[in-house]
Amino acid sequence: FPSHDMQKYIQQALGRLSPDDVTMITLFYLKEQSLEEIGQVVGISAETAKVKLCRARKRLAEEMKTMLGKELHTLLN
Repeated sequence: FPSHDMQKYIQQALGRLSPDDVTMITLFYLKEQSLEEIGQVVGISAETAKVKLCRARKRLAEEMKTMLGKELHTLLN
């Protein structure tokens, strides 16, 4: 996929996640904040932020798999 298509799919997948998941992913990947910074912003510990981010990534991956099926597997391998 061209990168603009992938961005479109990621945005669609993010739209299917909870606001909490979107916040975690946005702060870590787009705002490039540390787990400690995320914890301060959201009002949780850095360890809790790490767990929430991990769960949010898994849910995002599941949404991407659902949307793209075998094409995602091919793209990542």
